[in-house]
Amino acid sequence: MDHPRNDGSSPVSLRRRLYCRLQLKSYSAIEVGREGARLKPLNILIVDDSQTARRMLRAVLWSQQWKVSEAEDARTGIRKFEELKPDAVVMDLAMPDMDGVEAARHMSAVDPSIPIVLFTIIPFSGLERPARDAGISAVVPKNEAWSLIGQIDNLVQRPHATNS
Repeated sequence: MDHPRNDGSSPVSLRRRLYCRLQLKSYSAIEVGREGARLKPLNILIVDDSQTARRMLRAVLWSQQWKVSEAEDARTGIRKFEELKPDAVVMDLAMPDMDGVEAARHMSAVDPSIPIVLFTIIPFSGLERPARDAGISAVVPKNEAWSLIGQIDNLVQRPHATNS
């Protein structure tokens, strides 16, 4: 009995090749920097009052093998920011105890070198200057969560991992 020759065009072969490409691309983006050296994983602080939003953000950030800490309100976020000294912060704009711009102002007073990304569903027009003055580095709409990876990667200067 003749077996069909696998020339790479079968649906299974195409799926396998695509999966391997995605895995390789994911690995190279996570583990290897532009110079080819292994990078330390980032520590990211998520500040959002929505558990659903935090869960979704956690999944997106974990996809890069980054370490994630969470705060369910702005005041807790400020406290964790001071304790953890994260590499970056992803913060909601509208929270019940304090808005994200005001929280960013407090965080920037502690350490202005840590990038803060405002992650919001609320239209941002008119808030650009107050946000920038408060220390917010970038604004990402909630419907573009995957763009956070590139934004954070571009904002953070990462040291290379040691070979220990």
